Amino acid sequence: MEAVKFDLLTCFLYLMFGLLFLFSCRMAVVKQEFAGNQLKSIGQRRYGFSHMAVLFCYLLLLFFAVFRYISYPLGGTDATAYVSWFEQIADVEFGELKELPFYKDSDFLYTVLMYVVRQISANYHLLFVIVYGFILYTYYAFVIRSYTPDLCFAPLIYVGLLFVNSFNILRASIAIGFGYLGFLALAQKQNFRAVLFLLFSGLFHGSAFFLAAFFIFYWILSSKMFSKPKWVIFSCIGIYTVLFVFQDLFLALLRKTKYANFAGGTASLIGQMPTILCGILALVFFIPLKQRAGKFSVLVYAAIFDFCMIPLMLWYGFFRVHLFFTLPRLYVWSCLLAYGCEKLKISRRVGELVGSIAVIGWFLFRLSQDFVTSGIMPYYLEFLHP
Repeated sequence: MEAVKFDLLTCFLYLMFGLLFLFSCRMAVVKQEFAGNQLKSIGQRRYGFSHMAVLFCYLLLLFFAVFRYISYPLGGTDATAYVSWFEQIADVEFGELKELPFYKDSDFLYTVLMYVVRQISANYHLLFVIVYGFILYTYYAFVIRSYTPDLCFAPLIYVGLLFVNSFNILRASIAIGFGYLGFLALAQKQNFRAVLFLLFSGLFHGSAFFLAAFFIFYWILSSKMFSKPKWVIFSCIGIYTVLFVFQDLFLALLRKTKYANFAGGTASLIGQMPTILCGILALVFFIPLKQRAGKFSVLVYAAIFDFCMIPLMLWYGFFRVHLFFTLPRLYVWSCLLAYGCEKLKISRRVGELVGSIAVIGWFLFRLSQDFVTSGIMPYYLEFLHP
């Protein structure tokens, strides 16, 4: 069995993932804004991957994900299982998928995806190209559609670690990607599409159905009747109270599902400080953040809801719920940094520098805490493994 060990070169590589994502997104957003200004006379605005830098970084990140060396526990502790599942699905009829030994551990749409790809090729790399291509697409689509040039982009460095974690939690990362598309649909007031993305997300990983609670949270609190900040605060207090009072009941129900292994762990308060701080600041500066976010104010609500879910981490050990809110949380941090620069009358470059130092420090801290359980260090390309 390969040894998991801390590796500085791998740290540098993963940090480069985040920096590449940041710079390519920034270039695309700036160019997109320029194109939008040029087309204002006819009321048009272009979204999408408008810069070659995005395509280059997209393909580079995809390459490192698809062609990483996988041998338990390296390459992601769950990665060997995904490769094994793909191999086991050979010579199986569609109607026999439920009889596969791993079916109870998988989810419906992921099993169907493996089956379809297996009919085309026996090479699992094709599956990885499709899956990681989709995951990266959702990251880029989310940022390029929601960000504007006046925001601070430094928090996006953390996306490098989000992407690396997908090496281990593949199905959950697909579900998270659909969740991000759901947030964009909510921002566009396309509720049917949002629910559809929620459904796809849940069918790739059952934990994603938890997003339904956020959808209800957002629809109620964004309505005219409950749009005032006091209702958001009361909702947070109410959620904390319910989760505390019915703690044993929720944990007992969770343990009866196939996701029971995600519950009952422990989490440190320090590890949740960025989420807690982001939620508190989002409540304190709720109105200016909503005004700055505009139609993407749904992401401010998402950061607050994420803060409300802290008990799931601290009391239940249900870790993956927060991953669905990583990009909305980073968006709110970007808004907060930009807002802070304006109020304190400091240069945006200074804000970006301070933000980058803080994010890189947190990035390295989280990486040092997670690399053993995730199996993400050291990194090797499969054709260069010693």
